[in-house]
Amino acid sequence: AYQEIECSIYRGEGLINAQDFKQARQELQGALRESKNLSLKALQAQASHLLGNAQMSLGQTEEAAHNHSEARRLLDEIRKEAGSDGLTKRSDLAPILADSAEPG
Repeated sequence: AYQEIECSIYRGEGLINAQDFKQARQELQGALRESKNLSLKALQAQASHLLGNAQMSLGQTEEAAHNHSEARRLLDEIRKEAGSDGLTKRSDLAPILADSAEPG
């Protein structure tokens, strides 16, 4: 299940890069739902972050802000559980951290 969700997240990211934001939103909503069901916080954070990016591109700013906030909250939870900042070195989570450092 983990790899299936991860693949959905990568597909969603690819669709964003191809500017197919509606399809990306659909793909990422499914990945987010599955990662929540399995309590996979890192994947949930990635899916939330990318879903927020897709929503922002679709002009859904309120939903995007919620998903970006949720991604940051999840990373904070992971950081507290791990008891370290090793998170910042993970290439899959670094974009979330970089975006959260930017205003807005």
